[in-house]
Parts: sequence; C-alpha cells; structure tokens
Amino acid sequence: MNYVFQHPGQSQNHIATSLRSYMTRRVAIKHLKEMAAEGVLIEQRAANGAAYCYIAQANNPLVKVFQEAQEFEPAMRALIHKAASQIEFRYWEFPEGYMYQDALNLQKRFHPIFDLFKYFADFYLYRATVEWCYDVTNQETRRKLYAFAIEAIVRIQEAMFEELRNAGMDKMTLGLLFGGVWGGIDEGKMLARLAKQLKKIGLKKEASDAIEKVPKRLIRPKIIRSNQNVGSNVKLIEKKRLNEDSTITRLH
Repeated sequence: MNYVFQHPGQSQNHIATSLRSYMTRRVAIKHLKEMAAEGVLIEQRAANGAAYCYIAQANNPLVKVFQEAQEFEPAMRALIHKAASQIEFRYWEFPEGYMYQDALNLQKRFHPIFDLFKYFADFYLYRATVEWCYDVTNQETRRKLYAFAIEAIVRIQEAMFEELRNAGMDKMTLGLLFGGVWGGIDEGKMLARLAKQLKKIGLKKEASDAIEKVPKRLIRPKIIRSNQNVGSNVKLIEKKRLNEDSTITRLH
C-alpha cells in the first residue's frame, strides 16, 4: 500500500520489480490482487482485460487512515525537531548534571506539542470505538483499521522520541516528557471517584470487579542525579529521589 500510495498509476510488473528486495514477484502480484478485491486499490484494466495500473482507493477507510498517518508523521517530526533546536539552555552539557527543575521547564515548553499528539491518538480512539463500529461492517477490515491506527500512533511517538534523543536529551528527561502525556491524573483518586459514582446507580459489585482488574501503571520513582567533572572523569556528587508527594529524599 505504501508503494502504490507514493507511486500511483504503475503497472503490476513495475511494482513487483520495485519491491523485489522485500518479496518475490509472485507474492507482490498476489497482494495487489487481494488489495484490489478488498477495494483498497483500484485496478485499471486495458481493453483486453489485463490489469495495467493500480492506484489507491481514496474512499476506502484503510487508505484514509494510511494517508492521514503518512502526512501527519513528517509534519509532527518537523514540529518537534524545530522545537528541540530552539532550546537555548542545554543543561545536559553542564558539569552540574541533571537538574529536575530544568526538565519541568522543558515539559512545560513541549506541553502544546504533546497535547497535539494526544489529540491525534484520541481522534483514532474515537473512530475505533464509535465510527468504525457503524461505518465499517466488515470485521476483517475493522481489525486491520485497529492495527493501522495503533501502529500509526506508536510510529509517530517513536519518531518524536528519536528527534528529541538526537537533540541530546537523556533518558530521564524523555521519560518525563512522554510520561506527562498520559500520566496527568491521580489514578487512585480517579478510580475511587468512579467506584462511588457507579455505586450510586446500583453497580457496586460489577464496578468493584472491573476496577479491581484495571491495569495498574508501574510507578517508578524519579531519580535525580547531579554530576561534576573531576579532571577527565565525571563524579556523582548528589543523588535524590522525587517522591510521589513531591518531597525529595537524598540518596547520596
């Protein structure tokens, strides 16, 4: 699909030849025929009935999702690359080492970008849970759409991660930035509130069973390290743990 989307109007022989490093000619033509039968590709035929070119079916939901993700990914990568290049205070280059407050400032700076990414993910979540259940009646097509959507979200997040890592951000700062996208609530309080609300409408037992089985996020303490250059070596001069109640415990 990726190749046909980027090179519309090519013959099956040309497509099969271009993809020979990934698959055999026989497999490539088999995929083209199957995608044409599913309505993902339009197979244009000559007067003698032979297929002579393929183009993506713009109205097919699989093609739409693929096209949207293909267009959004480079735009999102360019956005976060530009934002990372504008950071003036590169604290990771200083001998004092990692400063948590600087990471919080970065988190605030990148917040609108991560909100945009979250909107992209929520948009597909709505489609998957509401729109596609009514608009896409074929179960196999829906399954493929779900896989496409998840893959697109993961691929774009990985592209963002790569841009920030290339800019020089350390593992802890990246974890803080990405963790802030999804971890902005107190899960314990939220689940307790939901339990009370469901109890009021007569769903106490069922609510308790469901809440008990909700996947729990693994909580890792945030460790803050400060280093100092001593001659040609880097020496750890302080190590602290940021606790869940925002207090700090000195470890070293």
